[in-house]
Amino acid sequence: MKNIDFNAPIIFLDDASKNSWTEKRVANANFREANVVFDFAHRWAAAMQHYIAEGKKIPEIALRAASEADNENNIGHPQFICALTALVDHWKYGKELKNWHFEEVSKPKRIAYPLQAATL
Repeated sequence: MKNIDFNAPIIFLDDASKNSWTEKRVANANFREANVVFDFAHRWAAAMQHYIAEGKKIPEIALRAASEADNENNIGHPQFICALTALVDHWKYGKELKNWHFEEVSKPKRIAYPLQAATL
């Protein structure tokens, strides 16, 4: 990891997306699993934004950034999908992330969720 600021602000699609994210985060603040997902999604977006600023594209960095963002090695398939969905719906680069994910899971004989690979 090259000096990634995992606490960097997420670049949202627009103010409505930012407000929606904040409302969902507050509404679920008492649920540990929701906090894990939101924290991972934030760290993942921050890592991807770091690499995007270096000129990289989502397909090049999505898996690497996800692995780096999973600082406690506790993100499994359900949490990964929830974080992915939250970013697709709210993040500036959500559409590219969605396209990457669809391409990734359609590849034959590939593990689409490398964060889960160690537990398979």
